[in-house]
Amino acid sequence: GDLYRNMLDMVTYQGGKIRAVIWCQGASDADTVNCNSYGERLARVITQSRKDLNAPALPWFIVQVSRFGDAGAEADLYWGTVRNHQRLLAHTLPHVYTISTIDSVTSDAVHNNAFSNVMIGERIAGTVLYHLYGQKYFLCPEIRSAKMGKDDKTVILTFDHVVETVFHCHDQDMPFGIITPDGKENYITSCTSAGNEVTLLTKDPVVKGSTAAGAWQTVPSFKPPFDAGSRLPILSFYNVEIEGVEKL
Repeated sequence: GDLYRNMLDMVTYQGGKIRAVIWCQGASDADTVNCNSYGERLARVITQSRKDLNAPALPWFIVQVSRFGDAGAEADLYWGTVRNHQRLLAHTLPHVYTISTIDSVTSDAVHNNAFSNVMIGERIAGTVLYHLYGQKYFLCPEIRSAKMGKDDKTVILTFDHVVETVFHCHDQDMPFGIITPDGKENYITSCTSAGNEVTLLTKDPVVKGSTAAGAWQTVPSFKPPFDAGSRLPILSFYNVEIEGVEKL
């Protein structure tokens, strides 16, 4: 497209080489037509950029889309899907890294305000220092797995990159979800955390095909789960398979 070719032109004008790419986009794809193919399309952009710039290991730093205050509840699925694609690209392509922005504040329905842009910039800088320069920096906690616990109403979420514990404020503002195969939420009655594990208790038994989600909505909690040690929020996740349901 025109924007991609313009990017290549700008790189050529300044000497032909760049150190990395910071990607902050995705809101326009968070709809019923484009959300499911977002990961595949962005992967093609990343792969093609490395070929066109003759930089096979060109790092990409992907900023998860923030929040959107002017959409109905049905848009939660679209935004959650796009954010999850952005998270998963770091696992499917080398030298791709994802940064959470779920705790940002907007200046209108969708654009981050000045304070949030500064916060996100610092977060990107720290992630770059960690991955490209080997300097110590905390990373956003990321879901590793969702598994059934001791009974059919217990789900245990395990996170990576946790310094102290994954903390959430209170159950009345629940940041996690258990989504049934028909797209409904299995009400979570309580949420407790210890270290890198979060234990969810559900009202109804968890059925086969259910998935886990965290801070996935268009307007998630303004108090999303975060690492009590680093103070960084979790990476949003959606449609994460819950392991062990069929064994109960």
